[in-house]
Amino acid sequence: MQKRGQFYLIAALVIVGIATALATIYARAGFERENTRVYDLSGEIDYESSQVFDRAAVHGEGLNTIEGNITEIANYYVSTNPGVDLLVLFGNETRLVALVYNATGIGETCINFGGRRACADTTGTIARRYTFDRTRRDEVLSISVDGTNYRIALVPGKPFLAVFKKEEGDERFVAISEDEFVHSRGREDDDHP
Repeated sequence: MQKRGQFYLIAALVIVGIATALATIYARAGFERENTRVYDLSGEIDYESSQVFDRAAVHGEGLNTIEGNITEIANYYVSTNPGVDLLVLFGNETRLVALVYNATGIGETCINFGGRRACADTTGTIARRYTFDRTRRDEVLSISVDGTNYRIALVPGKPFLAVFKKEEGDERFVAISEDEFVHSRGREDDDHP
């Protein structure tokens, strides 16, 4: 009688093990991994650019030198991440530089900076550079990327950096330094100052 009980106990444990293994395999097959590469990429770009900004502050370098260094960093990340769209915005309270690297197209990008609104359809662009000089003293930079609005606080004497990356179909990944990010909004036509 005891051997029969042991047999049923072992059979039950085997069945439970098989059921658990199948449930685990099913759960893994249905789980879609979130793309964290953009956060790693933006973190790296943020770190590298902060080094560039710190060096510029210590050595008294201007925005032209900063622009050359940030462009070099962005070129490197685009070359090591093929097949992605990348929009890098940086500058200070008087000038904004936008670097656009596209594999498939980010869409329409509009920037409100110092009372001037400029839009460009960045679809199909390989690499472009846009420069905006500020004519008005705004405290917030408004950026509209393919209909979604973002606002970044402008602090006098402090450069800023924002990275927008698009990959995997229609998903957009955005990385902006938290101390600079004011808020974002969905598609609204009346949100343009």
